[in-house]
Amino acid sequence: MSDISNTDAYYDKVKKDFDRYLELGEYLKEQGQLDEAIEKFLLGFEQYAELTYIVLAESKYHKNETKIGSFFTLYNLLNKLFYCFAKYEKIDSEQHSNIICYLLRSMKMLKESMMELESSFTADDIKTYHKICISLKESELLAKLSLGKSINEQVEKVENLIKSTKPDKTADDTLKKLRTSLSTISETSFFPKFESNGGGCFIATAAYSTSIHPDLDTFRKFRDRSLLSNPLGRLLVSVYYQIGPQIAQYVNRSLYVKKIVRLLLEKLASFMRSRP
Repeated sequence: MSDISNTDAYYDKVKKDFDRYLELGEYLKEQGQLDEAIEKFLLGFEQYAELTYIVLAESKYHKNETKIGSFFTLYNLLNKLFYCFAKYEKIDSEQHSNIICYLLRSMKMLKESMMELESSFTADDIKTYHKICISLKESELLAKLSLGKSINEQVEKVENLIKSTKPDKTADDTLKKLRTSLSTISETSFFPKFESNGGGCFIATAAYSTSIHPDLDTFRKFRDRSLLSNPLGRLLVSVYYQIGPQIAQYVNRSLYVKKIVRLLLEKLASFMRSRP
């Protein structure tokens, strides 16, 4: 009981901080203090990433209406950050351009994922979704005006950066915070995979030599719905995250070990999918 109470108390604190940073960021943006607004929105973004990991991973939050609300909230936050960065009078650095393109890329991915839930939209959801579609078109135009260069070329550079550099190794501190937060959010299986970091499935990624095999989604869903929804499961996940990378390195060194581990994981994934 104490574990549940502690989790609820921690959630309340994180949610309070998220709301506070969002409110402060909006106020500073209205005052034209974009640097300060970005700082608060980034802090709010980090808190939202924490919220998704604490709460949205639990099975009861996998209802479509909760997913839709979560998508809308995240898009709103990404859009606020995008607006602040794009509204600078002059983009004078490669890092700044990367941030704008990264945010635009993430907003597009989120909008595409929303389309998969259209059948569950209420009338209010449809209105919100249409506003998002209009907002995204305006953001694309604003990005082109702000960058003053080929947006496709810049997006390609960002895609290459994502593929070649892990979120926590990103040179620019602001982009590092954005990527790290979206990487955490990607850990919740119903969000898009903003970052191709394997979703925490270190050993499976090594065994399958890819981070997009369908079995990895099976393992992530089991983690989200069966492990992260209880104290003991969260402890097991925490331990795995500490030792998993080292085991994955060992698996990667031997083709024989990789084949054996993959065979075992395939059987495990098949068993998980057969369970109701």
